[in-house]
Amino acid sequence: FRSAIAINPNAVSAWFNLGSSLLHSGEKLEAFRALDHAQQIDPNDAQITEAWLGVANALATEAGNAIDKGEYAAAFTMLSAIDRPLGKTASWNNLIGYTDLKLKKPEDARRYLETALQIEPDNENYLLDVGDFLASYHAYDEAAKFFEIGARRMPHSAPVRFGLAISYMLQDRTSQAITLLEQLHVEFPAWEPVIRALGECYEAGTDWPAMIKLGTALESGEPENAVGWYLEGAGRERIASQGDAPLAVAIGALRRAVMLDPSSSRYRYQLGKALAEDKQFQSAILELKEVIRLEPDHPGAHYALARAYKQVGEAKLAAQEFQIVSGIKAKSAHDVYLAMLASTQRSRSGSTGKTQK
Repeated sequence: FRSAIAINPNAVSAWFNLGSSLLHSGEKLEAFRALDHAQQIDPNDAQITEAWLGVANALATEAGNAIDKGEYAAAFTMLSAIDRPLGKTASWNNLIGYTDLKLKKPEDARRYLETALQIEPDNENYLLDVGDFLASYHAYDEAAKFFEIGARRMPHSAPVRFGLAISYMLQDRTSQAITLLEQLHVEFPAWEPVIRALGECYEAGTDWPAMIKLGTALESGEPENAVGWYLEGAGRERIASQGDAPLAVAIGALRRAVMLDPSSSRYRYQLGKALAEDKQFQSAILELKEVIRLEPDHPGAHYALARAYKQVGEAKLAAQEFQIVSGIKAKSAHDVYLAMLASTQRSRSGSTGKTQK
């Protein structure tokens, strides 16, 4: 077939048969390119057009799977190839926009994501993606206004209301975020992103009793969920640090959180701090060193470790840790909030709509 095409580049049947052969060999992308040539030569051939659209939709689904796996460059290659048949669909614009977002091409990402939403203005997933884009590029005020419009348009959409709450958190409008999150928690008491976000708000607002109450309620329903134990332990640690309670209960709750989720540098850091406050310096050092193993650039862990070394007479090690701290940029709370917003993202595979033939 390639030889036939070399002799006559406009041999539509050769292009079609080449595409069919490549498709049977599992080479979808090259098959599509061959069928695309055939369809451009004879756009009125129904059989060619049907095969062309079928392979395009199959590639869109593969691109969605690639996005779910974090293979953004591969997804971009496939989506770029099928621009001609699918470029006017909402799903294609959303997929390539999200891919551009992950590939750090903000101008293209915004254009495609907004086009998808214009085509399907009531699609909450597309709305969330635009909001995610705005927040990711620190357009917090614009993101909040966008989610406010979305919440008015889709008042019963829990993900959109959650997105609005996170946008308020990014603006440090903690009390407004709490109002939204508490309403969502009443409606969806087991929805963990809401619990995490509400805990963050209580922590940011230094409402330790509310943090403890939220944590213990989660413990009673889901005793194997580390989040509840962390919220209780962190809240009790803050109260204890003010001299209003012993540290033992806080340490016990934090140990439980670490046991349930040993990969969490955050839980270990809070436990290490509590142990140091309780003058259990050797135990604190072990926990803080584990935090740094999990997250080498954790400035708080290096600083707390330096102080713990100083308390046990390890001046040289303390000085080394203080030196490390001076060269690390602290991770902002906003980074945590953005990750929460991203947690609302759904699977991209299977999200493409079929093109009308």
